[in-house]
Amino acid sequence: MHIEVLSSQIDVLVEQQIKIATEAEYLNAEYWNWFAEENNTITGLKRSGLTDKSPARVAPIVEKKRSGESNKYYLNWKSFDNSSIRKINKSFSQHLRLSKGKNPMAIIEKHCRWELPKVLEHEARLKPLRITLDGLRDAEIKLRSTLRKIENIK
Repeated sequence: MHIEVLSSQIDVLVEQQIKIATEAEYLNAEYWNWFAEENNTITGLKRSGLTDKSPARVAPIVEKKRSGESNKYYLNWKSFDNSSIRKINKSFSQHLRLSKGKNPMAIIEKHCRWELPKVLEHEARLKPLRITLDGLRDAEIKLRSTLRKIENIK
């Protein structure tokens, strides 16, 4: 009986993680639309000689990695340098890790130019989702550990 209760709670936690990752993907899609639109505008203006502004380089992604018995979702940022291949294909990008310490956005701020206000605004929307995902994942790990302990008793 206890095993079924734990298993159902684990399933609920996994479903909630998927739901939050989907919400983050939706938010990121909004950012990506802005990112592409702004970069297309800047590229057009640059060709016309009307601006010397460089295209935005930093954009958010949701990564899913297999971890143990389930998937772990990461809400990360990537830098797409001026290389044309990196602009076309999301896999050709530099992964930016939020640093630990006083200013977790320091590495991202370093890669940003004029798009920094939009990046900070978007990160403010992603941060609660990231914290919630981490909490749900920690709870899932604890429940899976408890489930294994109970199964090993028998």
